[in-house]
Amino acid sequence: MTQTSTGDSDRLLWSADIRTRTYIVSGCVHQGRRECYPIAGGPSLPGILPITISVAGVTELLLKLKARKVSDPANIPARVLKGLAEPLSPCLSAFFPLSLQRGEVPMDWKNAFVAPIFKNYRHVSLTCICWKIIEHIVWRHVLNHLESHRILCDLQHGFRHGHACETQLLITFQDTMSHYNKKNQIDIAVLDFAKAFDTVPHKWLLDKLRHYGVNNNLLSWISSFSRGRK
Repeated sequence: MTQTSTGDSDRLLWSADIRTRTYIVSGCVHQGRRECYPIAGGPSLPGILPITISVAGVTELLLKLKARKVSDPANIPARVLKGLAEPLSPCLSAFFPLSLQRGEVPMDWKNAFVAPIFKNYRHVSLTCICWKIIEHIVWRHVLNHLESHRILCDLQHGFRHGHACETQLLITFQDTMSHYNKKNQIDIAVLDFAKAFDTVPHKWLLDKLRHYGVNNNLLSWISSFSRGRK
């Protein structure tokens, strides 16, 4: 397919049948073409606040580790990290901010064991346990920023406190039965994106984060993790 301008691409996309639309969008995603990239509207949000990492917070996360968790690529059992939580937490609480300030993720944290699990034998990456500790800290900090500025839609149920698949099903069931009782027509469309995170160019995700106020060293740190993973 020949490359077209932004306007030509839009006209071609919405005048095509479903198979052609799928081909065009798939090509845009894999080629990283920005004309198919939905730009976030409105002004950019204020920058995210710096992350504060305390010894007590790291100790709490280490103590919550499951002792039976398998060893990570560094061959450090979770039982050891949990048992040595108090002497290890000052070291980790000093190292984590250093990594964030430099905007760099150590190469050892990018290594992972890839193993199939019983459910459809899909591959799961087992990463460094210490990485998961700081990943949880960053995830919670970014999520608090998004929720404080009401960026997330109320219908977003994944990876949020007080939301889950069960809450999504309950709302769907309630809406369905409400329309059924009113004898309204009900149409349901179910979409399943295969390997969504692997398909969307990471640069697009980073642009979204930048627009919503995740910037500077934290954005560089997240970008660093998305590169060179093994």
